[in-house]
Amino acid sequence: MSMPLSVYLRPFLSDPSRRGTLSHPLLVWEASGAATRPMRAAPASSPTSAGLAQDRPSPEEPLVFELVKGQLAGNALAIGITVGRTPNNDVCVPDESVSRFHAFFQKDEKSDLWTVVDVGSKNGTLAGGKKLEPNRPHYLEARELIVFGSVPLLFLVPETFLGYVDALTGG
Repeated sequence: MSMPLSVYLRPFLSDPSRRGTLSHPLLVWEASGAATRPMRAAPASSPTSAGLAQDRPSPEEPLVFELVKGQLAGNALAIGITVGRTPNNDVCVPDESVSRFHAFFQKDEKSDLWTVVDVGSKNGTLAGGKKLEPNRPHYLEARELIVFGSVPLLFLVPETFLGYVDALTGG
C-alpha cells in the first residue's frame, strides 16, 4: 500500500532517534516525474493527512511504497517482493501501464544489494535508463530511477532515503 510522504515522515520528524530504525528500501513516486500522463487530483474529502492511500502522487505530495514482503494469501511468489497493479502484490501501483504482475525485487544476500526483475510485463521496466530484459535481474544503485510501464519510482535504500528527506526538509 502506498502512503503519502508527509504521513510516512511524521514519526521520523517527531522523533529523530527513529531515523536509525528504517531497515528496508523504499520507492518514491513523485508527480513531477510522471509528466507523460495527466494526474488525477485526490478528492477533497480524503485528505492526505489522514493517512489514507492515494491513487497518484500530487505535485505537493509524493507517495511512498515500502519494499517489504506482505502476508497476502493470493501472492504465490515467495522469493521476492512483487510489484503490479493488482492488490495481491506486495507493492500495488494502480496504473493501467503497470501489468497485473509486473516485476519483483530481491535482496542478494551475498552482496547485500537489491535487484529488480521484469517478469515479461506488457509495457516493460526501465532501470538506469535502460529497458530490462525479462527474467534477468538488474542490480540497483541507491537513488536509481525505475520505470514500471509509465510510472517512475525512485529506489531509495535507508541511507539515501534519509538524505532525500533531509533535502526536502532542509535538515
